[in-house]
Amino acid sequence: MTTMNKDDKDIYILLKKETQKQIYLAKRNHYHNAFLRHAKNIKKTWVYLKEVMGSEVGSSTKVSALMHQGQEYSNRIDIANIFNHFFCNIALKLCDSIPQRDFKFSGIPNCESIYFEQITQHEVMMTIMNLNNKNSTGGPDKFSVKYVKCIAKTISVPLAILFNSCMMNGIFPSILKISKVVPIYKGGIHTDPSNYRPISLQSIFSKVFEKLIKSRLDSLLNKCQYGFRTKSSTTMALMDLVHTIESKKDKDMHSIAVFLDLKKAFATVNHDILLIKLDNYGFRGHILKFFSSYLSNRVQYTII
Repeated sequence: MTTMNKDDKDIYILLKKETQKQIYLAKRNHYHNAFLRHAKNIKKTWVYLKEVMGSEVGSSTKVSALMHQGQEYSNRIDIANIFNHFFCNIALKLCDSIPQRDFKFSGIPNCESIYFEQITQHEVMMTIMNLNNKNSTGGPDKFSVKYVKCIAKTISVPLAILFNSCMMNGIFPSILKISKVVPIYKGGIHTDPSNYRPISLQSIFSKVFEKLIKSRLDSLLNKCQYGFRTKSSTTMALMDLVHTIESKKDKDMHSIAVFLDLKKAFATVNHDILLIKLDNYGFRGHILKFFSSYLSNRVQYTII
């Protein structure tokens, strides 16, 4: 049996305090450097913020029970099905609550039709190589990005042929329209499905195809479209807003801004209206058929 006299105890307390101080300083230095290193990477910044705050918000959570229509379910298959039904119908319910009115295109239709350039083997290979490295086989096809990169040169030729054939025939492959949905806890009561955010995981090849189509749309978008454009971001929209307000202020003019927070903005987009707009903008023939195919008959399943 060991005993500790007063001197040993005082030394122990001093060393304990010093150790805690050094741990605190080391953590502070670690996170300080991490925030500086990833200052331009919002995703990484949020990862470190959650670590600092010790927050479970935005983290994948095991769901042991879920409430649905006043009844509690604990079976995993039941929970997955409840989530899937909830995620599939939340936008539909919101759309039903929105007053419907006949849509009429108010702009001047583009007389010229838009055509996409053929996808090259080099484009496919570079798009694959620029994908973010992830060890997980997250999508429904269970392909790892790292392994696909290893064979990028070999598969880029047949993929380019297949992608071009899809565009020419106006078909987005059904196998690429399958999404695996993972519910991520946001906060609040754990048994409430509305407190989870659906994260959709897609096939790597679907991502590659979408990026190649996006690169052909970039040059057609208005310069005031800040989101979803290459070398542009919503931060630039804020900078433009501040610049406009300051410019007006220098001229002794007033500025009035109206901000709208749209619930499920993308989920509630009417596809029929979207296709009418695309046709008026110049997307016609097999290109319009391709977008119609992309938007229709999509399938998802939810896992927990």
